[in-house]
Amino acid sequence: MSKYIINLDLHGGDFAPRSVLEGASLALKKNPSIHFKLHSTKELYQQYSILFPKIFEIFDWIESDNSISPDTKPSEALKKDNRKSSMSNAIADLKNNDNEITISAGNTGAMMAYSTVYLRTIENISRPAIASLFPSKNHPVCFLDLGANSECTAENLLDFAIMGSTYYQVLYPEVECKVALLNIGSEEMKGNNLIQQTHDLLKSEKRINYQGFIEANEITDTSNHVIV
Repeated sequence: MSKYIINLDLHGGDFAPRSVLEGASLALKKNPSIHFKLHSTKELYQQYSILFPKIFEIFDWIESDNSISPDTKPSEALKKDNRKSSMSNAIADLKNNDNEITISAGNTGAMMAYSTVYLRTIENISRPAIASLFPSKNHPVCFLDLGANSECTAENLLDFAIMGSTYYQVLYPEVECKVALLNIGSEEMKGNNLIQQTHDLLKSEKRINYQGFIEANEITDTSNHVIV
């Protein structure tokens, strides 16, 4: 059986580390082939290895110098003093280990900054995006970007459409993935200049199955699979 290696930032999240360790325990019960690499400070290890002895006994623990707080700016997270934080170590471990993933419920900005610097973006993709699957009446709907970028160009949004479509087809290979662009209306003339420019790019992109605009009130009952 394959071993799934997951780097786990024990400091990530509002109720960490207890919630993270409880989640790891539940995941292990459902899938015994999971293998965790636990990233935390020595202080956390000393306290919680007593409360969760099995998790710390059977999995690897990697010591971190500190942790990233929710209010740490991405630029601060990248400074030398934070390069050995639990989140930094958990993401840096992916650089030479393609069979691993990293999970952290911590500071999103810092996580995107570390990921971009350590792992780089895919070739010809200029910016990362945060994607999430939303429930809908017909099927899950993938939304992106959900907060990695405060401002985007039409080219960035085109990249997101391609990434979202690719991601969805990996998750659901039997589905002919349909892509839509969120707008204030479904009519061709609706939307600002950015939306109109993106619409034109998406219409001419052969790698995606673009369906046009979608309004917010259609999100929970749509035939589309990806919404940009």
